[in-house]
Amino acid sequence: MPTKPVPPTPGFSMTVNLPELIDSLDFAEERTAEAILNQSKLLLKASHYRVNKLRARMKAEAAMELVRAKTALLIRGNSEGKITEAFIKETVECDGDVQIAQRAYDEAKAAEEWGKQLIEAYQMRGSMLKALVQLLGAEAAVESGFVRTEMERMGVGQLREKVMARYKKEG
Repeated sequence: MPTKPVPPTPGFSMTVNLPELIDSLDFAEERTAEAILNQSKLLLKASHYRVNKLRARMKAEAAMELVRAKTALLIRGNSEGKITEAFIKETVECDGDVQIAQRAYDEAKAAEEWGKQLIEAYQMRGSMLKALVQLLGAEAAVESGFVRTEMERMGVGQLREKVMARYKKEG
């Protein structure tokens, strides 16, 4: 009995370029601002990849269970005498179609795990970008205080007072 494919959920059928996603994890220091701007978009793409792999795993699992059930029914139907469940289970596991379906399921499960790790990598990238922004902000605050201190040390503050006093005399 043929199964009817389940249509994809709207908004989740995005094609994802995995090599591009992996390459985008890394960025040069001078491209930090661009990395910050692209972070949410890249995390969303990684999420789509993960959801696609989850669906593929679920589909492979269902296909594997179907092949196992059909094979077990075939064995039961072809048996002439009394057979045990252990015999059926072992015979099913040795069947070529079941082994192919099992390999497909194992591959789909590994790809799903890869998708989970990709999400985690992008979450770590986001945390690192957040820390960089905080560090740059702290650096800028320290530097602005340093510049102000240096200007006062050089007498810029006194220069301003002299200019203001001069304009008061002329004005």
